[in-house]
Amino acid sequence: MIKSLNAILILLVFMTSCGSPHYMPKQEDVGVSPYGAHIKIYSELDYIIVGELLAVEDNKIYVLGEYSIDSVATDQVYKYKLTYAKPKNYAWSIPLSLAAAIPSGLMAAYTGTAGLITSITATISARKSVQYTQKNLRMDELYQFARFPQGLPPGLDLNSLISVETNP
Repeated sequence: MIKSLNAILILLVFMTSCGSPHYMPKQEDVGVSPYGAHIKIYSELDYIIVGELLAVEDNKIYVLGEYSIDSVATDQVYKYKLTYAKPKNYAWSIPLSLAAAIPSGLMAAYTGTAGLITSITATISARKSVQYTQKNLRMDELYQFARFPQGLPPGLDLNSLISVETNP
């Protein structure tokens, strides 16, 4: 009797553990983009490069900026911030939490402060949830978020990537 009960319990555990976690999005809900992630690179030479991550090669990172394609040597990069998706915007909750505290009367100072802290924390967390920095993504892993993850294709005219709309 105990053996059959154990067998049933083990079978139930196996059946429930075979599926994907419920908090993970379905494959059809995950967006696909032919473009690279947005990156902000801080160089040791005191300049900042901002734009779409095109490619990461052995010793260079290529970024499509607003008006040009910039490259920086990987050994000159000391800091970067990569944003791979548009974050959810919870900024609307900040004034709403303050307004919701008004009917509390004398407790408004406490409930408003608690609501403000919660709203700001949620807004910042949502923004950071779609970002990587050098602290949690090594430079040799950046290629995964590039438009050309295998490197720039041979014979590619980089100037053809600069869109007509962005030129002054």
